[in-house]
Amino acid sequence: MRIDKMDKIESIVPNCPSGLCISKQDFLKPDFSVDNFFIEQSVKDTPLDTLRDDLGIYLKVLRSSMIELINDDYADFVNLSTNLVGLDSSIVKLQEPLIKVQTEVELASKGIESTLNTVKTKLEQQAAIREKKENLSSLQHIWETLGKIERMLAKETQGDACIPTDVAERIASDVNHLLFSVSKMKESCMIQEMQPRIDMVCDKLNSSLDLSLIQGLQEGKCVNISQCCRIYATIDRISCAEQLVREKVVNPVLKTILTESCLENDAQGLRGVYQLVLQTIPQYLSQLGNLNIIDKVYTAGSTNYTSISLTVRCIPAGSTNYTSIPLTVSSFIFSPGNPQEFFKYYNDSVYFLSELEKYLVTEESVLRLRNQPSYIKFHESWNLAVYFQIRFQEIATPFELSLGGDMLERAEFSDPKLFLRCSEQLLSALRNCFDQQIFLLPLADKFFKLALQIISRYRVWAGRCVDLYEKEKEETKNKIVKSVTSKDLLNIQSERAHKRSSSDQNLLELDKTETSKISITLSNLVMIYSDTVLLCSLLPSLLSELFYSALGNQEINIENAIDASIRDLESILSSIEQKIILGGGLDPTKLVKQVSDIPRIYRRTNRETPTKPCQYVIALVDTLTEFRQQHQPFCSQQSMEKWLAGIVENILTQYLVNVTDVLNNVTKMEESLRKLKKVRERGGAGAGQGAGKAGGGLSDDDKIRLQIYVDVMFFSREVESWGVKELKNLEEIKSVVHGAAGAFAPQYST
Repeated sequence: MRIDKMDKIESIVPNCPSGLCISKQDFLKPDFSVDNFFIEQSVKDTPLDTLRDDLGIYLKVLRSSMIELINDDYADFVNLSTNLVGLDSSIVKLQEPLIKVQTEVELASKGIESTLNTVKTKLEQQAAIREKKENLSSLQHIWETLGKIERMLAKETQGDACIPTDVAERIASDVNHLLFSVSKMKESCMIQEMQPRIDMVCDKLNSSLDLSLIQGLQEGKCVNISQCCRIYATIDRISCAEQLVREKVVNPVLKTILTESCLENDAQGLRGVYQLVLQTIPQYLSQLGNLNIIDKVYTAGSTNYTSISLTVRCIPAGSTNYTSIPLTVSSFIFSPGNPQEFFKYYNDSVYFLSELEKYLVTEESVLRLRNQPSYIKFHESWNLAVYFQIRFQEIATPFELSLGGDMLERAEFSDPKLFLRCSEQLLSALRNCFDQQIFLLPLADKFFKLALQIISRYRVWAGRCVDLYEKEKEETKNKIVKSVTSKDLLNIQSERAHKRSSSDQNLLELDKTETSKISITLSNLVMIYSDTVLLCSLLPSLLSELFYSALGNQEINIENAIDASIRDLESILSSIEQKIILGGGLDPTKLVKQVSDIPRIYRRTNRETPTKPCQYVIALVDTLTEFRQQHQPFCSQQSMEKWLAGIVENILTQYLVNVTDVLNNVTKMEESLRKLKKVRERGGAGAGQGAGKAGGGLSDDDKIRLQIYVDVMFFSREVESWGVKELKNLEEIKSVVHGAAGAFAPQYST
């Protein structure tokens, strides 16, 4: 609104003439003030005389604009004042008839309200009279119906005979109507006086029905049973009929089956007792099942025997068959102390429940059965967590023991071919997780998690072996370089240790025991690597096969979890491979340093021209050959070639540096001798003395170059014979020696 107002004012106010030091916007600012205006003008360095003249000019413009605005709207102002003449008298004339109409409307409203109140009162009186008539009619009907029922019962119950079911069905219909009418008039004095007679009638009918149902079940009369069930449904006593069948039919039969002697004498044990219980359903309750109307059949009962007790409750199938719910057997059944027996008892009980559920024909019936408190309590009684812990110890302990010890044990009879006993134990532990005599379906997630934990434990162990191998190499190196002084310091420390308290000594011994290490050799790393590669290829299919065979055809996606576990296991391979390459090249790398001794062998010694490789190269090749022969049985050809390539590449890196240094030094020495010779020739002394030449006309420097050339070419041929290819440093070092001795080497080397 403020913005619209400002826009309107801006459209009315005229612009300043051009050439003035002020503008229209200076006066239309929301925060306009005289002080701010003069400050702004002083900032612009506007003289006061000029400002006064410009303000006078703009004032004249504003006055003329105001006069024009008034002249434009003058006719409208005059017409407005003319139209308002006589408006007051017109308003007074309209006021009197409006007040009269208001008074008449108020009188009519009061009359209508009075009439409505009268009608409402009469309608309420009429409703009360109608209700009293209905109550009187109901009382009359109750009196007549009760008398009718009493006469029928008196006629049919002469002696101790049961009421015929067809008559009982008619009586039940009347009783149902009677009870409905009574429920609407509980506060009536007459009903309270008649209540003892009503209770007596109901008791006689119920007693007769109970007797008729039991006789029908015992004699197998389906017609009588059907009529009794309809009557129970009519008078809403289905639960009472259920309780009657449980107490009079089911419990007596179960008491004869569920005895200690029956459990001990049955060849199948608990499963045999379960089968006898299942046989009671078609044997004693088949008539109810054939009627398609059974509603809760079995219920709980416990025998007086201390060895076994049974709680069974069957709920309605809503169809042609029965429904039932599990049983609870005495505490020794649920004890997980003996996992083999616990496994057998649990499977027998699950089998019993599955057989009971076969009597159900609808999904609703199965859900009602499984939601029963006794069914839930039955499943909660099995201490599956303790059973899993026991099985966890049985499965994990042998595997964990195979990872300990001072040395790695070799596998005995492994299929597929594994080299270490711990790898063999890993496969055995995984198979035990899903063994048919161990695995339980409710613990599927725990056993699967245990399988993944076993794989993860193997990976951690492999990483620890790599660390121990590296640490052992460092300790060996430190032992070699220790001086006598350091040994003396160790002796001083050991003497101080004898002065420690007994508690400190115990802590030290405990620490030594806890930090005992496995002795890891290079061969052990090779076997760990080969076993890990084989396991990574076997485990995905093996785990999937074991898991799905244990679970049946249940569709559960475990591939992502297995893949993640295998990727974690594969991550250790690069570390092991790196340690194998470094370990295999440790000694050979030291040998190549002996190339720096070649100048000392040939300089000024007048040795013959070299034709055979030096001893250090032969030792280098022998060391690599020994590595190859020693570890080839424990790895694939592809892995060996890969390791050899890495080892040789590391050797060549150091070899290239040493060869380059020696050749550069030889070249520098040769240049120095040449310069010295020139100086001597100029001085006239020592002419003809220089780098000595022996048979073959080669100088000492050339012999050094030739020996290096022979060594490098011999090493190159041996490496290529092993099938190691694509070595960048090999081609580079060959290029270096060819450049140094290529001009004369072919004449002397073989």
